[in-house]
Amino acid sequence: MSDYLERRIDDKCDKIMREVTRISETQRGSDRRTAEAFNRIAAAIEGLTQEVRQLREDINPKALDKPKLPAPERGA
Repeated sequence: MSDYLERRIDDKCDKIMREVTRISETQRGSDRRTAEAFNRIAAAIEGLTQEVRQLREDINPKALDKPKLPAPERGA
């Protein structure tokens, strides 16, 4: 193989490797942003879950439970 062809092949390989590296770095950045977004969503869901639990406790506090009345007698 001539030196010219070897240089062309090397140049093409270098160009392809640079492009692969660029794409890989872009993908890593995208993956990182996606993971951060999912973590923010999970934190928001957890916060909402706690808020709903507190609202349920406020709506139905144990101290205000009505006393249970006895069932009426049948046949009377």
